Amino acid sequence: MIRIFAFILFLGVLLIGCSSPSGSDNENSESESSDDESYTLTVNAEPSSGGDISIDPDIDEFEAGTEVEITVNLNTGWTFKEWTGDQESKDNPLVFTIEKDTELTAHFTQKAKKFKSTLTVSDGSNNLDLTFGMEESLTDGYDDGYDQKAPPIPPEGSFYAQFVSNQTALIKDFRAITVDEVQWRVEFAPEEGREISLNWDFNQKEHIGSLILTDNPNNPSFQLDMKSETKYEVTDSSIETLFIISN
Repeated sequence: MIRIFAFILFLGVLLIGCSSPSGSDNENSESESSDDESYTLTVNAEPSSGGDISIDPDIDEFEAGTEVEITVNLNTGWTFKEWTGDQESKDNPLVFTIEKDTELTAHFTQKAKKFKSTLTVSDGSNNLDLTFGMEESLTDGYDDGYDQKAPPIPPEGSFYAQFVSNQTALIKDFRAITVDEVQWRVEFAPEEGREISLNWDFNQKEHIGSLILTDNPNNPSFQLDMKSETKYEVTDSSIETLFIISN
């Protein structure tokens, strides 16, 4: 009986010893599989006309831990805004270490261009042309040679119209070319008993982006597309200020 027991014990030890290397081999296999894992990188451009993108290294799949450099190459008339997706950044070039399948989108903004337009403010009896636009290297205030100051406001009950920029009243108001939002503040009053109307003919292809007429930039009761409309009637006598927003 003792010999049988000893034999069974020996056989059990032998089986356990044989199984251990097999488990070790599995662990090594899994480790090697993890080290050899590769990932894909997908890069998009929005809009595609903004530019193209180069990737270094330029390969289809990347081993884990590979450092990648992505560079935006701008087309004429565009600026780079930001990266979104699995990496969020404003860097160009963008350098990062790839650790997973990654998708990125480069966002472009079209540069604003020089433009000039006329807004005619009228009460049916009186009218005044206000000129606004963008030029290189100007400010939001008065720029000699471009802007023109408005005359003093007449007594109450009289017609007037003007832009107001940095507390300066203007009948010509030019701003610097920028991709950021620009606001022109228009102040006016009709002759007593009359109503104000605004007219324009904005057909210039030079302007980039939207051009909106509104009563309040932050909480508007209306927004009018000045590129598709040509007139606005101010029927509420309490409205004495409107805004033109370029964006």
